[in-house]
Amino acid sequence: MQPPSPSTILIIGDSLVQKSLDPSTLGFASCLAHAYSDRNVDIMVRGVSGSNSRWLLKEPGCPLDMIVAEARSKSLSICLAVLLVGANDCLLEDTPWYVPVDEYVENVRSAVERLKSDVGAERVLVLGCPPIDELAIKDTRMRRRWDRPITYSGRLSLAMKLSFLSDRSVCEIDLANVMLRKTGWCPDPAKSTSAENVLKWRGMLLDGVHLGRKGNLMVFLLIIQKIKEQWPVISPENSPHMVRTFVGVIKGLTRIGTISKEPTRSTAVSAQQRR
Repeated sequence: MQPPSPSTILIIGDSLVQKSLDPSTLGFASCLAHAYSDRNVDIMVRGVSGSNSRWLLKEPGCPLDMIVAEARSKSLSICLAVLLVGANDCLLEDTPWYVPVDEYVENVRSAVERLKSDVGAERVLVLGCPPIDELAIKDTRMRRRWDRPITYSGRLSLAMKLSFLSDRSVCEIDLANVMLRKTGWCPDPAKSTSAENVLKWRGMLLDGVHLGRKGNLMVFLLIIQKIKEQWPVISPENSPHMVRTFVGVIKGLTRIGTISKEPTRSTAVSAQQRR
């Protein structure tokens, strides 16, 4: 009997997604891979460093176009698509990465439609960009105001709720505001210079932008929580096992003669008597 093909959890985004497979920082994609390791579910990560929503999702020949072609050519069964983009969109206006918040929201909204129609994703989870630590950003090209991710993530979250109000196959997590609420951290440099605030946020971010161990773990737990609440049928504990249990395999092998049993003493005696 041919085993069923695995379902796929597809994760798309910028460098936050690209780095999400790094086990040294407990990357949230690597944590998801571990959570589903004995289930018939594959984790597929497509992260493009330095991309914004326009380059990643909208322009001709963009990575989303390539993902659509890949999914079709491989006949992937995508049970969940996770989309995380926006960290570069909210850079300052004089940088090439900047995308106005209204365009950013529309780019993501149309990408959700494509993931459902062109890729065949059964469910889509949209993540707003996480907060930043403005004081920790060393690269002057990547400077941004601390309030930008909060605005972009919040606007995206609201737009997803309104656009897909009656569609239970689409949901969102406002990462910036949820993570700030859970840590009690204030990203305003004028208010976050105390040792207490710095220690509270240390470990959430590596360089002021990318997720560290604590940040990745929080994102992983938020994703799993959302899956269990919104789509419990694809949670790790409810997803089908990749193989039968060990006992079932042994019974099956014994039944078809692959594993032979040692003859008991009584069986051996009976065989001698028959001779």
